[in-house]
Amino acid sequence: MKREMLNNSNWTTTLLSLLLFMLTSGQAAAQVIASDMTGSTSQNLISYSNSFNGAFSSAGDGFQKYQRGVSPSIPFSVLDDSVSIFPPDSQGIIREDNLNIFFGATDTQNGDNSGPVSAT
Repeated sequence: MKREMLNNSNWTTTLLSLLLFMLTSGQAAAQVIASDMTGSTSQNLISYSNSFNGAFSSAGDGFQKYQRGVSPSIPFSVLDDSVSIFPPDSQGIIREDNLNIFFGATDTQNGDNSGPVSAT
């Protein structure tokens, strides 16, 4: 009985090793079909539509692409200015040294809009 278990164990190990080899030895690799806002560039995009681009009257509201040093206004709640611009800052996720394009969304239900927002 022990000998049969040992042989089954060796057979199972050999089979699993063979399967693993077959799965990992192929040359297939994932390729990006299209992208946007990767290092502030885009690749193979057909179109971009956002009816809320610049639609909000308050500088604290937004739903669009932004870039530090380029966008005329960026909602403060998405910016992290705590390093040197405004040390008491406790909000935001886009650091001061991040100069890449990003998509910011904040306070989208306001006096200018009462429903859902979307960009495609």
